[in-house]
Amino acid sequence: MALWQFELDLIPAASAKIDGIDVINLNTEQRDKVRLGLSANDQTKLFSELHKILPEKESWADDLRIWGNEKTDDVQIWFDGEEIEFLSIRLSSAHQSSALIDQICTLARMFD
Repeated sequence: MALWQFELDLIPAASAKIDGIDVINLNTEQRDKVRLGLSANDQTKLFSELHKILPEKESWADDLRIWGNEKTDDVQIWFDGEEIEFLSIRLSSAHQSSALIDQICTLARMFD
């Protein structure tokens, strides 16, 4: 990750609580316990929506799909078999795009 990138990890809204209290940041151990739990249909819809936002590029790993440009703005989805294990978004603070941020927020709301 470059110094000018801001990284977000998408998790289910229900997982963003500790002892019933909303949290803004989870430590690595807490984050590693979270599973997205998207159905196959939801995954297909997610991929379709991502294609509308950023172009998919060839991945350097078998268990990784990437949309966008790793040096600026991108979405990386890591898999454990067929299940999404981790969804990370990196946004460039050097070349901010309000439209892209809005699209990412809409996508996050769509999948709660």
